[in-house]
Amino acid sequence: MRSSRLSALKPTRRSGGGRWAAVTVNWIAKNYHLLLLAKNMTGYRNLLKIASHSQLHGYYYKPRVDHDFLAKHAEGIICTTGCLGVEVPQLLMHGKDQEAYDRFGWYVDVFGKENFYIELQEHSIPELIPVNKSLVPWSEKFGIGLVGHQRCPLCQRGGRRSA
Repeated sequence: MRSSRLSALKPTRRSGGGRWAAVTVNWIAKNYHLLLLAKNMTGYRNLLKIASHSQLHGYYYKPRVDHDFLAKHAEGIICTTGCLGVEVPQLLMHGKDQEAYDRFGWYVDVFGKENFYIELQEHSIPELIPVNKSLVPWSEKFGIGLVGHQRCPLCQRGGRRSA
C-alpha cells in the first residue's frame, strides 16, 4: 500500500445562493486531512467518485485514496491548505519547509491557481503563527488567494445560545 492515501469522510451537501458540496478527506498514513469543495456539477461528480473509490477500493481500516487518484479527479474542485491537520501545514510545523513548498506546488499544479486557496486561521494555537507567516508570502509568489477561517463555538456542542 502507498503511504500517501486519503480517506473520504462524511460528504456534506449544503445549499445557499448556489449549490456546492464539501468532502473532508484524510491522509491515513500520516493522519492528514483535506477539505475539498465542489464548485460545479463536474466537481460534485468528482467528489462522489473520490468518496466512492475511497470506500470501495481503498478501504483499509478507513477509506482512502492516493495523490494520483485525487489529481485525476480534481476538475471542478476547490481545495484549501486547511488547518494544522493538513499536509502542508503539518510539514511546516515539523520544520520540513522545502517538502512543504514542493507539496504546495503540487496542489497548485493539480487544482490550479483559481481553485487552490491558502486558509489562514487564528484559534489561539501557538503553532498557527509560524505556519500562517510561512503561507502568506506563498500567496503572492504563486498568485494564490487567501481565505480566512475561524471556528464558531455556536456551531459546536456546548456553544452558547443567544438570548
